[in-house]
Amino acid sequence: MKQGKLEQKRSKLEQLLNIHEPNYLDSTFQELLPDYGKGSLLSEKWIKWIKMVLLGILILLVVKYYYEQMQGKLFNYWYFRDVYTKAKQKQHIRECQFLPYTTGFFDIYDALDMPEDRVELKPGEQPWYFGWSNCHAETAEEFRRHYGRPYFLPEGSENNAVDWFFIGSSGLGAQMHIDNVRLPSWQAQLAGSKRWLLVPPPECYLQCQRFDVVVQQGDIIVLDTNKWYHQTFVQPGAISLTIGAEYD
Repeated sequence: MKQGKLEQKRSKLEQLLNIHEPNYLDSTFQELLPDYGKGSLLSEKWIKWIKMVLLGILILLVVKYYYEQMQGKLFNYWYFRDVYTKAKQKQHIRECQFLPYTTGFFDIYDALDMPEDRVELKPGEQPWYFGWSNCHAETAEEFRRHYGRPYFLPEGSENNAVDWFFIGSSGLGAQMHIDNVRLPSWQAQLAGSKRWLLVPPPECYLQCQRFDVVVQQGDIIVLDTNKWYHQTFVQPGAISLTIGAEYD
């Protein structure tokens, strides 16, 4: 059902892109001009200027439509459910690290089997939040079609193709902890917002201070989670979705 809606949105976008032809505005503008102005050099300049302005507006509207209706809704719960449902070697996927936090989910397939009312957190439904590593080459290839490493990291800086995903509703998050991974990490907030509480390690208490920051949609946070204790809180509003990876 959700995938069908996404296909309809793609079709609408294609229709928007296909209706524009280079000269389809000419006759309309000529009809709007007074009779004495038709065919004059001045009218031609006005037509050219107005067409450029309207074309710019059209491009902005198409980009806005694409972002809001496709990009802004592509990476979501239903997208992940669809990808993992179609994936082969499901047992291999289950062997990737899964973080249920306090939701009680058994694995990624259990977490992606919620009823729609709970996913959308309808009244009376329990909040949810979970994370997982993607150690499966087939699904990693699909995900990486849509994004790459952050622009500020040099080529080859990431140590492998294993990515992390964290998704969930407001009121939940990760408890205070420190990671045991090889390298520092970057995490990009694709949707919603999340508050991070960062606490320095004991050996740095006298010189370091704790940080409290809200990462908004479109922001990227970079830190060494092996050294900084961290806790996260999903903020009220849209479902939070974060992707990330290690880098060197």
